[in-house]
Amino acid sequence: MNISNGRSQRILSDAADNLETSTADPITQAKIFQDKGFKDIYIVDRDGRLEDYEANFKTIEQIIKKTKLNVLVGGGIRSRERIDTWFDAGVEAVTLGSIALRDPELVKAAAKSYPRRVILGISMQDNRVVSRSQNTISDLRPMDLALQFDGSQLRCILLTDVNRDGALMGANVDIAADVAMAITTPVYLSGGVSCIADLQEIKSLEKLGVEGVLCGRALYDKKVEADMALSIMEAETENRPHLPTDGF
Repeated sequence: MNISNGRSQRILSDAADNLETSTADPITQAKIFQDKGFKDIYIVDRDGRLEDYEANFKTIEQIIKKTKLNVLVGGGIRSRERIDTWFDAGVEAVTLGSIALRDPELVKAAAKSYPRRVILGISMQDNRVVSRSQNTISDLRPMDLALQFDGSQLRCILLTDVNRDGALMGANVDIAADVAMAITTPVYLSGGVSCIADLQEIKSLEKLGVEGVLCGRALYDKKVEADMALSIMEAETENRPHLPTDGF
């Protein structure tokens, strides 16, 4: 779920101006997901990226209080103070993204203080790491950055292909598989899921270390039904290489 100005939004592509505001308020939408059987909800504070830290804090705090969902938050988290504030509010995990390029020790220290509760978010475009906060493309490959943080007690590494985010064009399973096979940290994938077949393909990579996926627009647009998605992704897989996590 994307939240801006206290309202939930559907992402049509990762461009900031290509969002559609939902008629449901975020708390209501979160309850809908809970009623459909989801245990985790990933929330992007779109205003947090723009340094407006307080804009959506109270809304997300209410989702934590009024649902039983594990709430995972990302967007504009670039200081230890902000990390601590989110955990004090009751989030299950936080995602640290662009800050990993500028201050990798902050990410590692946070993961040490909150083991298995910090997600490293790697945004990528054409197999290069993107800094969303600075709108730049680095020379690093997602593999390079993932290897730097492997063994840092992260919850997982979240790979987001910005070219596919909200585009319903299929997930970037090739890069996800390559990264997962090179590290011991679980990998999750985001961007592009358009149908049940995409989920089945991602599920087939679980034994390589790709342990889950974020699904947004496909659910909103009913390209993917919640019960079928959960049935596929929650099915047991033999020979998983990582210790199982509690949901996302």
